[in-house]
This record gives sequence, C-alpha cells and structure tokens, in this order.
Amino acid sequence: MKLSYITFQRFLHCLSALKDDILQPQPHTVSVTAAPEVLPPVITEFLSESFHITLEAVDMLWDVVKEIVWVLPTEADECEAVETMFRLHGRERGLTALVLYPPNKTCSNPDCTALQHGSLLKKEEQRWVVVFTHANNAQCAWSVHLKCRLCHSNYHHNYVVRSGFRHYYAGVPKYLQVGEHQFVQYELGMQWMDLMQIAYVVRFYLH
Repeated sequence: MKLSYITFQRFLHCLSALKDDILQPQPHTVSVTAAPEVLPPVITEFLSESFHITLEAVDMLWDVVKEIVWVLPTEADECEAVETMFRLHGRERGLTALVLYPPNKTCSNPDCTALQHGSLLKKEEQRWVVVFTHANNAQCAWSVHLKCRLCHSNYHHNYVVRSGFRHYYAGVPKYLQVGEHQFVQYELGMQWMDLMQIAYVVRFYLH
C-alpha cells in the first residue's frame, strides 16, 4: 500500500470531516474526546473505495492516525485561523490569504517568441481589491497583473489585454470582476441572481 503525501492529507481531512458519523454508531459508553478504536463498516467501505485501498489497509491506517484525526480542526476553524494569521502578521508585509493571479504563468500569444521559449511572466502590477465571497464575507485581496516583456500582453485574472483589446479566458472563473477594484465569487453571484428572480416573481404575484 502506497499513498502519496497529498493523498494521505486528503485521507486525514476526509476522516476529520466524518468524525460525527464515526462517533454516532459507537456504544453509548464511548468517550467523545478520544477516537474510537473501530470505524463503522460503512466508513471503512467508503474510504476503501475512495482511496483504492483494501478494507484491512483502512483499518491499519485508522489505528495509526486516529488520535491525530480526532484533534484536527474543522475546515471552518482552519480557514479562520489562517485568516487571522494573515490579518495580524501578513497585511503589513503586503501578504493576504487571497491573491488573484492570472491563470497563465507564461505568455499564450501565438505570435510571441516568449511562447516558444516558455519564459515566465515576471513583470507585474498589483492593486488592492475587495472580493465578496459566498462564505467568508468581503475580503481584502491583491489582484496581480502579469505582463509579457516581449509582446506586452497584459494578463489579468479574468482576461488578457492584447493590442488594445480585451480577451476573456474560456470558461467561468471562480471570481468575477464587477468593477475596477471589486470581485464577486461565482457562487455568490449566482445566489444574487436567484434572489433577484425570486423577488421579481413575488412582486409580480403580489401585484
């Protein structure tokens, strides 16, 4: 049995997210502050299929990591801890938990010789922005633009400016730029649209 570091981390976080489900089927005499000795069968089967390891391997891993899993912070607690670190110690150094970089790290202009050489985009500009998120309220962040030193294409988070024209990337980005210094998380934007449609329907029927 071999698990990469990333897979092992995912295994731990998956178990941490399932702590209540692990605890619920246990006998009523089991302590809530200590990890149970045995996983419920449904949890073992789920982990076995998800990580492509045997049931016996899941039980062996649980025996090794159960005490670590039981004290791991929740995703929300971990997110809050990281946000606090950046707020207290990062902002004065120009560091934020959220930085919006372009998806490109190299120039994608087919007419640019930098594309053939695969040289990194190094010339950068950055500006403070506000990002409205779905779960973590409004956050201060950096929006970083990367510029090709040869063809001068200017890569932003949502689009690239080339020869005076703005070209948007394919697909829908996670954060949508709605103003010069404002971004909205995609999920929040969709929620706003849903609420506006509901409000319109309610208003229509009330009148």
